[in-house]
Amino acid sequence: MTESVSAQVTRPPVGTVLVVCTANICRSPIAEGLLRKRLESAPNIVVTSGGFLSGGRPVDPFAVKTLAERNIQVAAARSRQLDSQVLRHADLIVTKTNDHVRQAVDMAPTSWPRLFSIADLAGRMSAVGPRRDDEKISDYVGRLHIGRTAAAAMAAGTAGDIADPFGESLSAFERAAAQLDRYCAVVASSILGVAITDFRDQTGIPTSHASPTTTTNNHQPPVPTSSRRTGIFRRKTT
Repeated sequence: MTESVSAQVTRPPVGTVLVVCTANICRSPIAEGLLRKRLESAPNIVVTSGGFLSGGRPVDPFAVKTLAERNIQVAAARSRQLDSQVLRHADLIVTKTNDHVRQAVDMAPTSWPRLFSIADLAGRMSAVGPRRDDEKISDYVGRLHIGRTAAAAMAAGTAGDIADPFGESLSAFERAAAQLDRYCAVVASSILGVAITDFRDQTGIPTSHASPTTTTNNHQPPVPTSSRRTGIFRRKTT
């Protein structure tokens, strides 16, 4: 798919994509590697990743192996801890779960219009259509944000959440990578301006996203939920 998409790109976009998970050692390094590979034809798109836990940790060996099988090398990478400045400067922030969206909003409320779980993002890209020729990434993300509500974006336990493979077998990492790559195919194609005709065919997961409708207040940052954050980091990390 990468080659066919590359052939159709006429004006490569410019922007930054930040991929987020809890510890930046499993899901987000996998998604970063997959998305970067699919965006090779757009060298002015910078794809990075980060997590909410302390940085400096090596990528999980099973994540390294899973990506190596796809000719993506991340063995030398180390985790990075997010802060509000990193979140504020990214054009698009892609999380693995809705809870990650909530945590990021708590950290940087003004990042809310640019924060999407990867499932929500792929569904909205399919509904809205690809980035227009010469459209800035920031403007495209603004269109994708139309009609969103904080309640839906941060709802817990949604079907599109990427399961945490940390501490599981290699097969769990391979399942996560396969799911992430289906979503990344939609995200990369849409950023490159290539239409996705059927979100279900591309991801294997039917979308529940209707076409966005215009609202007047959806850019208002949600009320931070920092009072609920004390138990977040006791969970299994990825």
